[in-house]
Amino acid sequence: MSKFWVAGLAVLLSAGAAKADEFVRPDCRSLVSASDRLSYERAEHPVWYRRFWTGECGGLPLYRCKPGSPNWNDVASQMMSRAAPAARNAVRLKACRLGQTIGHEWSRDKPIRRIDTADLKAMLKLLNETPDVSAGLDRVDARVRELMGRPRR
Repeated sequence: MSKFWVAGLAVLLSAGAAKADEFVRPDCRSLVSASDRLSYERAEHPVWYRRFWTGECGGLPLYRCKPGSPNWNDVASQMMSRAAPAARNAVRLKACRLGQTIGHEWSRDKPIRRIDTADLKAMLKLLNETPDVSAGLDRVDARVRELMGRPRR
């Protein structure tokens, strides 16, 4: 076995065969696919996906990963807390589904991903600057659709 194959397998195993029910906020779990049902290009992809949701860098090199906020579990909490009570379910649905789309794409390798860290920062800024949470999520959704419509490099 090559050293690279063994190292890749070690990263995958250290991810603990991550499942969405292990790291996605509980109220999103029924709205997104379990992470072990998503497709990944390489062993680090699901580990970066977990980083997107939780802010945890376990299994990732610290020189490439900054732990903490923002992470999507926190962003979704903020969006739901800002929403009017009557709108919370709709906001939760949008935030959770956007989280899966954005996170899965952002966690891909840089050469092929269509959403990068600069895009995440711009989306977070847009969410924070838009007074109506639902409208902010709609604007982010439109941007995500635009980015996802671009061809991979």
